[in-house]
Amino acid sequence: MAHDNAKSESKQARTRKPSAIQKLRQRVAKRDPAEILAFERRCLVGATAGLLVAFVFWTVAVSTDFWFHVVPESGGPIYINRTNSFFIKSHSGLWTICKFQYVNGSLEGPEVKNCHNHRLFPTEEFINKNPEVDRTILDYTRTETAFAIITFCLIAMGFGFAVYTFKEPRYMFKRLAGGVHFIGAGASLVVIEVVINSVEYEEQYLTDRHPRGAVWTYGYSFAFACLTFIVMLISGLTFMICSRKKKGDRSGGVQGVDDEPHILGRM
Repeated sequence: MAHDNAKSESKQARTRKPSAIQKLRQRVAKRDPAEILAFERRCLVGATAGLLVAFVFWTVAVSTDFWFHVVPESGGPIYINRTNSFFIKSHSGLWTICKFQYVNGSLEGPEVKNCHNHRLFPTEEFINKNPEVDRTILDYTRTETAFAIITFCLIAMGFGFAVYTFKEPRYMFKRLAGGVHFIGAGASLVVIEVVINSVEYEEQYLTDRHPRGAVWTYGYSFAFACLTFIVMLISGLTFMICSRKKKGDRSGGVQGVDDEPHILGRM
């Protein structure tokens, strides 16, 4: 009886329908290796072009000062007692902050726009006298600017490695390029997260930058930074997926042979 049960189970296993993943693998296995190699090459070209797009996005994000906006929640100006002025709105970036206000405690005159660069290494006297700055916000600002520059370097480095993979299409170079893309995406994500934390800190502790009764929203510079992260992440995934080893008759010709694992030893 146990023998009959084993036979029925083996029969069910033989007649079981393949899963969706198994069907996909079977379809890929039936495709021409040269066709697969050409498709992967097109994907890599697209991922490499995406790095140029990411560089443009990041340039726009870093060079503009619209990462976030601060506006009165009620819609009207907010009176600031310390400076005897009315706060209208402000926008800020990694390098510059611009504030719009009515001065001299009156709503009669024109609004005044005041923009100034963030000081990365101010003097002790400046920190003590300026209520818009403290040591914590300085650390946030330094981190943002440092990782913004690091991201530029990683995008350029990743593009160089990506172009090199077309000359030397070994799988290890593709993985190296993909790894650099992932690191670049991580560096851009650090900038995004630090900016978010810095705004939340300003809202809680630096009321001269973020007055009570004001709310903040993201700007287009922040959106370009997020797009940079997404493009870098997709490029890294593309290079990693296309970096698998190709063996035997699936190498797709001479160009694909470079992706085969090589055994090093004595001749």
